[in-house]
Amino acid sequence: MTATVTRSKTATDKEIPKMIIEESRLKSLNSVKEARALLDNKVLERAKDKVDEAKNSLEGVKHVDDPKQVITTLMYDLEQLSDFMNSQEEYEEKGRPYAICLLRLPMNTSFMLKN
Repeated sequence: MTATVTRSKTATDKEIPKMIIEESRLKSLNSVKEARALLDNKVLERAKDKVDEAKNSLEGVKHVDDPKQVITTLMYDLEQLSDFMNSQEEYEEKGRPYAICLLRLPMNTSFMLKN
């Protein structure tokens, strides 16, 4: 059996901005989830590294057309979380609730990327 595929348009190497934003958002949230697990096990320095990695990865996509400012908002949220990680005690008091909210809210906000 033989199948023939006909394409009506030419392929492009250009990535769709919404896809780049969504992929970056999900990677950042995964880093927050990993950082939270580390912090819950009292591994503060490695958790800080995870949040820093997430911030650095977002720096690479700041050039993407982002009219809803998803990347900017995520950068702000990661910076806030980082500010609450000066000590394990501060994380427990302020950072943990912030991380929980950060992980729950964006899971339902991919609507931000819809037109």
